[in-house]
Amino acid sequence: ANQLEKERVAAEFKALANQVNPHFLFNSLTVLYALAVKGATQTADAILKLSDILRYVIYQSSAQTVELRQELEILKDFIDLQRYRVQQAVQIDFIESLSNEETHVAPMLMLPLLENSFKHGISVNATQGFVRASAIEENGIFEFKIVNNKSDSPAIPGGFGLQNLRQRLQLAYPDRHKLEVSETATTFA
Repeated sequence: ANQLEKERVAAEFKALANQVNPHFLFNSLTVLYALAVKGATQTADAILKLSDILRYVIYQSSAQTVELRQELEILKDFIDLQRYRVQQAVQIDFIESLSNEETHVAPMLMLPLLENSFKHGISVNATQGFVRASAIEENGIFEFKIVNNKSDSPAIPGGFGLQNLRQRLQLAYPDRHKLEVSETATTFA
């Protein structure tokens, strides 16, 4: 019975993770399209970044755990990809600190949060705005924080991302995680 329960949880987690993958891909292809339309010289670099990210999403996202270092590298690649999409005046900060380089985490839990920060916080034509993220691991405790400005653009419909993340966290870390979401008139964290 215990083995069947583990298999059920693993299958449910994989199904939820598979919902994230197409969402991410469509958003990334939009970045590549915009670069191609502009005839930007960075198009080849952006395609290479997307290729690295897709390789990770396809081959690593179904694993039960991955090295935290790998997960953070994908976040940095995603940020680099998004830098092509937004104006240079937009402030993007990512701080990381790991006390144990071999820490493992469930895959693809942070990328949807980072993706939402760009999607809902910074419009393509925004000349101001910010995304600030930090990933801190200390003595086996991992904390990921992200805050972004609210966009002046109308809200984008959707909303399965946070619900999906809550379910995946509960499956991967039952009673061992905390997800806090807060909002002010100008920021979302």
